[in-house]
Amino acid sequence: MTATTITPSQVEWHQRPLVRWLLLGGAVLLVAAVAFALFQPITVVPRIAPSPAFVLTDQNGETLTSEDLRGGLTLITITYADCQPPCPQTDTLMRSIQEALPTIEEPVVPMRLLSISIDPRDTPERLRAYAERVGADGETWHIATGDPVQLKYALGDGFRIYYEVRDNDEIVFEPTYVLVDSIGLIRGIYQYETAQADIIRRDIQLIQDEIRNSKGAAKLVYETAHLFLCYPTY
Repeated sequence: MTATTITPSQVEWHQRPLVRWLLLGGAVLLVAAVAFALFQPITVVPRIAPSPAFVLTDQNGETLTSEDLRGGLTLITITYADCQPPCPQTDTLMRSIQEALPTIEEPVVPMRLLSISIDPRDTPERLRAYAERVGADGETWHIATGDPVQLKYALGDGFRIYYEVRDNDEIVFEPTYVLVDSIGLIRGIYQYETAQADIIRRDIQLIQDEIRNSKGAAKLVYETAHLFLCYPTY
């Protein structure tokens, strides 16, 4: 008996592995598009980038890490204990968000606020006094600081927040707020000039809704909304 060798050119085009994967991918996209058309269109908050790792010390002298914040949403900004006008008062918006959190409908993961001091002179005692002055409750809203080199990496490179501690101890920074989701993805970066408490609260609600509803067939709808960039207006 003579064995017959089948060359790649003799294989039907639809039987080739690459073509089969392409067909499968196209079918998935088609199903996603149909599902998106059938369901009520939804709005999702962008997935911007993974958030950086960090290790901080909070106003109570306790260690607070990026891993500790996983499983919840976190709004992060920067400040320092002696920040007085004309230093940007980032605590004003953070306090507004703290007060608005009880209005979030059906939250499924905890919400936290984190103000990070960029002043190397700040100690837990100074941060605790600052927390009392700005009304941080100590449960939802933490004030913390860390190693200057690690902070520069996390805040500057990771969260894209500009700041500078000059040789004469002058501190300048661009007030920015960063919203991180429960799996450590950056979902919002809000500049001081345009940051509004109601916009950030809206995005918190949208992410909570996505976490709560993104199950079964609805998960496909949410992924399709991300695919088609169904983002809110800023």
